[in-house]
Amino acid sequence: MTNRKLAYIVKDQKPLVLAAHETVLHACRCMREHRAGSVLVIDGQQRLSGIFTGRDVVRTLAEGKDAAVTTLAQVMTPNPVTITPESRAIDALRTMSDGGFRHLPVVENGRIWGIVSRGDFKGMEIDQLDEEDHLWEMHPLMTLSAEGARRPKMAHPGSASRREGSPLTAPKRTSANAALMSQNDPKRPRVTRDAREHG
Repeated sequence: MTNRKLAYIVKDQKPLVLAAHETVLHACRCMREHRAGSVLVIDGQQRLSGIFTGRDVVRTLAEGKDAAVTTLAQVMTPNPVTITPESRAIDALRTMSDGGFRHLPVVENGRIWGIVSRGDFKGMEIDQLDEEDHLWEMHPLMTLSAEGARRPKMAHPGSASRREGSPLTAPKRTSANAALMSQNDPKRPRVTRDAREHG
């Protein structure tokens, strides 16, 4: 089965979930015990408030913070991008590729279903993303969506813009094949290419 729904991928999953007041040291020990690459951080209402990954561990230690007293609330990436369980594998892969992160929480109406990373997907699902990325590189005009608007780049979860506002749900991007067909449509008005966005 290819391009599976995320609900199917995470159906037997028990994600590592910790409260925001737990320390970095405790989180690291739990990650080692559960062989997990990330921690989903919850608030007092059991709702997702942030994510803590191996990258955050490295950053915390590099900044000289004491892992025994620093809490997850102080160093997590708050309000992470999420995706719904009804979304497909390719949607999750696109979101992680566009956003530059490796872990994507699966959430619906405040309920945490699980979390996915690239390793959760099968070869043909990853091949589909690689094929799309290749087509985007081969056809620069595909940075424009079917409506003529430039496809937005999502901020990296560690950037300042990811540390403000409410949780975001991953947007869908136009598939490469659909964009190519749209660009070749003689009835479609031509769009002038402007300078590429910076990452």
